[in-house]
Amino acid sequence: MADGAPQARPREHRRPALPRPPLWAQWVLSLLVAATLIVLLVRFVDANSTPQAQAPHLSAQGIKSLNAEAKILDSEQRARRLLLDSQQQAPHVVHYAARLAPLAAIEHAIAAYMTQQIDLAQIAGPLRATLCFAVPGGHLSDLAYGCSALAQATSYPFEGVVDRAARTVTYCRHNPPPSPGVNVPVSHRCA
Repeated sequence: MADGAPQARPREHRRPALPRPPLWAQWVLSLLVAATLIVLLVRFVDANSTPQAQAPHLSAQGIKSLNAEAKILDSEQRARRLLLDSQQQAPHVVHYAARLAPLAAIEHAIAAYMTQQIDLAQIAGPLRATLCFAVPGGHLSDLAYGCSALAQATSYPFEGVVDRAARTVTYCRHNPPPSPGVNVPVSHRCA
């Protein structure tokens, strides 16, 4: 160090005012803060999503009136939905050519029905696939099938029976229940 070069000084370490907590305590603290923020957010949304919060200008009588109208609409919609379900789940009968195998006949019949529903804009299309498989059931010359038609990204279940002697396909669309606890049964002709 006779060259006159400045001598390197050792770095001074500053002590933090408060010692850092251990890593596990930092994680616990972070998770507690996040959980608290989530709870506060949920409470805020819940408090501001009541009918009174959404329409503060309405009186208590106005809110009761809206609730009564909503119940009437719900019951009307439920009745319409049950009617629509019973119509959609009604048996459809189609005759098929002797050259078709029973499995191909029911798949073709359901594909034709789905294509018609897509053309009438009752179902979003396009039809991607129709798949059927044999299930236990049927009588004498009848073969029972469970089927599924895939249109766009939605699967539509069907049940059907192929009568080989009469060369007919009887199928029913099987809709999910319109509301919990309410079931519109599929016709016994399709099972």
